Amino acid sequence: MSELQERHGAIPHLLLPTGKGLLYSFLMFFLMLYILLSWVPRFSTVGEVPVSAALIPPLIFLLLLVLLKRSFRIHIPIASDRGVIAAIVTTSFFLSVLATLSVLRSPDAFLTTRVSYSHIAGLVIFLTFLLACVNQRRFANVFALMAVMGAFTSAISILSVNVGSLEFMIFRETGRTAALFKHPNQLGMVISSTAPLVVAWIYLRFGVVTAVLGAFLVFAGSVYSGSKTNLVLSAVAMAPVFFAISSTVKNRLLRAISVILFVGFVFLAIPLAINFVEIVSPRAHRLLFSFTSGRVDEIASLMSRFDIWAESIKLALNNPLLGVGAGQPIGMWPHSHNVVLDYFRTLGFPGLLLIVLQLLFVLGYVGKVLFQSRCLPANERLVVIALCWAIFIFILANQSSESFGPNTFPFYWILMGMLIAFRGLCLPRNFVKQG
Repeated sequence: MSELQERHGAIPHLLLPTGKGLLYSFLMFFLMLYILLSWVPRFSTVGEVPVSAALIPPLIFLLLLVLLKRSFRIHIPIASDRGVIAAIVTTSFFLSVLATLSVLRSPDAFLTTRVSYSHIAGLVIFLTFLLACVNQRRFANVFALMAVMGAFTSAISILSVNVGSLEFMIFRETGRTAALFKHPNQLGMVISSTAPLVVAWIYLRFGVVTAVLGAFLVFAGSVYSGSKTNLVLSAVAMAPVFFAISSTVKNRLLRAISVILFVGFVFLAIPLAINFVEIVSPRAHRLLFSFTSGRVDEIASLMSRFDIWAESIKLALNNPLLGVGAGQPIGMWPHSHNVVLDYFRTLGFPGLLLIVLQLLFVLGYVGKVLFQSRCLPANERLVVIALCWAIFIFILANQSSESFGPNTFPFYWILMGMLIAFRGLCLPRNFVKQG
């Protein structure tokens, strides 16, 4: 084993499990189906119960069979990843336990079980990635599905506002579309989080010109959702991917020119994007610029966030040990519009500690993977940057919206599973090459 392999604890690529066999094929089939259903909660929910919940029992059964076949050993290609994976699994397990125990004191037990289910289902999906997504072809299929659904969802959000037969997707006559989701904020969050994947996949498959068109499609879809926070995040999410694309040119002079052209394109695109927002969604345009104009009447929805956060802290301090119960609303609002405060309010200090630890582990891991990706080939580095930035944007978006809600929480686990799976596929092989 080379010195580089030993430094990162990588094992040779030929020693990794191939994932061949009927069991693994079934695992991937259910995983792909779960991902597909996660994109259409408007049409894949019976009452308040997601249809994807029916996939979790067979996935658990298949996972047990695979683990039994492997003598309950999970092969983690990068040794340094094992601690992070253990931390993520442990914190989510205890969060699900706390949520389940809070049923005893919660006014609405069903809302509590939804939180428990979200963590359990997430762990199942996470383990499925670790056990089944162990070759390039399977990862490519997942990556393509996420990117295609991101572009398709953006297109549907645009059509729902402009096509009469799709007007039922408009949220409560607000002019904002929820498209395939149940709320415009959910749509905006998912679009902004998966925007890097859409741009990266389109570039790798069709080239830079088509990637620019794909970026415009995603940005337009975010505008039609009317979510002011996610509108900004969708633009921020795609910038590092295009910067990575411009830096993939091998010739140093051409690479420098391409980076300069990218920066110039950004400065030209910003005013065009602002004009587009003003035409399509005047409400979003007013909200984005209301702070500088000083019009308090236009920023009521922004200021209400501070009221919700203050009330969340007050409720948490009044119930410091146990919280008010997992998933419980705060007045007329379903959540605290901040994932950290929401867990603090609903599960007390134990919930706050666990969610903060998990987010710190995830963000630290994302930062480490980004730093180490510099040794990867250009295309693989682009995929890593897209996945890392997608996770970061998702966590950032949940600081002012959704709070890891049941309709968007699956994307957290899907993106994390994709990153760890892809890192395991790329780094051992490249370490062997460099060794």
